[in-house]
Amino acid sequence: MIPKIRNLKPFSFPSFTTFKLDNEIEVYEMSQANFEVIKLELVFEAGRVFEAHKTVARATSAILREGTLKLSSEELNEQIDFYGATIMVEASMDYASLKLYCLRKYLPKMLHLLSEILFEPRFDQNELNIFKKRAVERLSYELNKNDVIAYRKITELVFGAEHPYGYNSQLSDYQELEMAFLKKHYADHIRFKKCHIFISGKVDLECRKLLNDSFGKFKLEEKQTPEYHSNVGSVENCIIKTDNNEQQSLRLSKKMFNRTHKDFPKSYFLTTVLGGYFGSRLMKNIREEKGLTYNIYATLEQFKNDGYLMISAEIAKDTADLVIEEIFKEFEYLKTRPIVDDELVMVKNYLLGSLLSMIDGPISAIDVLRNFELSSAGVHHFNDLVDQIYTMDSGTLIATANSYLASEEFVSVLVG
Repeated sequence: MIPKIRNLKPFSFPSFTTFKLDNEIEVYEMSQANFEVIKLELVFEAGRVFEAHKTVARATSAILREGTLKLSSEELNEQIDFYGATIMVEASMDYASLKLYCLRKYLPKMLHLLSEILFEPRFDQNELNIFKKRAVERLSYELNKNDVIAYRKITELVFGAEHPYGYNSQLSDYQELEMAFLKKHYADHIRFKKCHIFISGKVDLECRKLLNDSFGKFKLEEKQTPEYHSNVGSVENCIIKTDNNEQQSLRLSKKMFNRTHKDFPKSYFLTTVLGGYFGSRLMKNIREEKGLTYNIYATLEQFKNDGYLMISAEIAKDTADLVIEEIFKEFEYLKTRPIVDDELVMVKNYLLGSLLSMIDGPISAIDVLRNFELSSAGVHHFNDLVDQIYTMDSGTLIATANSYLASEEFVSVLVG
């Protein structure tokens, strides 16, 4: 007997604590006493948006992890592995972050290593040479993939070829990297600069003291934040021929907004109905009924300052016109036909279940808190998202579709 499907009860983001270190760095804490693992993340405004040279944010983050003034890359890795910990340094469009996972009992030792990485990086020229070689090899390989080419081109068309959210790294960008570029990016945007700290797991008063001793004693240096310009790229569609043409990659996209926009929850729901889960409109029509693609999906991507809606599909050769026609038909159905109750309930349960799983436990929930706080939305926007999903109705979806699913506003890229 199939169990009865029950609607989820209302929920909100779990409780968390904030406090400041002696130097005013803000710490977000989610504690669970019976959880032996600590997750710690230091987040700096040091991503692509802050680059003076293309790819330098990613390169700086990679080299920070490759040794300190006291430890070579091999010695550093040996110490981290000895304690069963993980330390990662990553760069995204807006941010660079240092992440630590370790058992609570090893936090003092790991904070010592993390402090060395942050304040005493080696900046070894040989490690930079290795990074450049690997980056060039990886990019050369990726540029043979239709889906990679399509993604690179569509973001360029949406934001502009020179915009930090739209530019595409070239082989020459990596080849021309100099250590001086990395050191300047580090000095300007990471070392002794304001950051946000997120810690979760078995956090106690000693953890707070350890954090303050490690990262709260230095004086914060001022930094300049570049002015963000919301560029719009080309509105022309693009076809790129490649040798790999048995299967073609199709992308349709338009610029949208970030999480703080009043219509984000509605657009998030609408995107899910359109192509955000396995039973979506695009999946049923174009994959299940017409067999034109193995997979097709729609995503609403957000950065700190902007966002975009993208439809992605890997399609059979010479079917692009038909696929685009069917996508635009689904646009019109969403703009004119009320969604039936069964589908509305199914999408609500899918989204609420996904959000509930994202906040299950402190290690997962701290990532959600991080994303909402850093986007300037604040975690109350998470609760608003949940509330609007609960109360979503057919009329709201039709109005939202009419606002954001105008086919003439979408740019397309076909590769293959």
